[in-house]
Amino acid sequence: MCKYNDNMKKFLEYISILLGFDIEIKRVGNGALKSLPIYITDSINIYQTEMWGINVALFKVKNDNNFTPDQLLRIMDIGQNALDMKVVFVFYTIKAYNRQRLIAKAVNFVALDKQVFIPSLMIDLHDMYKTEPVEIKKPTVIAQQIVLYHLQKQLLNGCTNKDVSEIFGTTYITANRAIKSLLEFDIIYLTDEKERRVEFIYKGRELWDKVEPLLDSPIAKILYTDERIEKSITAHINALAHYTMINADTNSQFAVSKYELKKLKLKTDKECGENMVEVWTYDPKLLSSDDCVDKLSLYLSLKDNSDERIQMEMDRLINEMKWLEV
Repeated sequence: MCKYNDNMKKFLEYISILLGFDIEIKRVGNGALKSLPIYITDSINIYQTEMWGINVALFKVKNDNNFTPDQLLRIMDIGQNALDMKVVFVFYTIKAYNRQRLIAKAVNFVALDKQVFIPSLMIDLHDMYKTEPVEIKKPTVIAQQIVLYHLQKQLLNGCTNKDVSEIFGTTYITANRAIKSLLEFDIIYLTDEKERRVEFIYKGRELWDKVEPLLDSPIAKILYTDERIEKSITAHINALAHYTMINADTNSQFAVSKYELKKLKLKTDKECGENMVEVWTYDPKLLSSDDCVDKLSLYLSLKDNSDERIQMEMDRLINEMKWLEV
């Protein structure tokens, strides 16, 4: 048995009330911990308990680590395979939108005073307090482009609404909506000048870590074709191969915007064809610096891929990223 701090006592009391029985926890042995990657054991306190005769590993992420929902899903899979136990994350506080993202990805977790969500054990228990349903808000498509452009292509600090509409080829109203979207998420602020200008609150990697959980894959749908696309932008695994050491696929893989797809008039199929076409919600050429899609959009397009080899290369892609910042 291990000694409990106040937070862990609170967790035990809370989950015991919700589950209807007391649970006891102990530290996982050093031998079992050696089966886990060092980055997990260094950043997570790991305990062991039993629920309904099932061994469960409780993963309490240390305060200075800010894993994304996708990273937590991968850590859960690694932990369950290595320890031969169900893995459940324990959070003392968790933002509503992150809680919803964990639910969407079927990540086991306990959020104190909020929710017990353990789909592996078929448990979804909410707190006793009446709460309104949480609406999961996202930045607009143009807002996402603004952030990715600022991180990779050109700093947008000091830009006006008109500047943004011109850079992204959109209307003043759409640009204004995107800027308001970024304001809602505390990503930017506006100066007090007569013609108000955008200023980003965060820089470089810190900005990316802040916004990445809020951003969506740019892919609207995937099609296949036997035709080649002239002056195409390479996407998917072949783009990752361009930036990292992973091997490229033998087929061609392109990214086009919805607008460009209409102009190309390709013969496409939803399942068959020599070449893959990712149809994006925005123009991949705007963010690209060469014949490949930009690194951050590529990351967003592949982050739900379950291939561990791909995930390792994507982590390297981000860790070696050269961020634009003042």
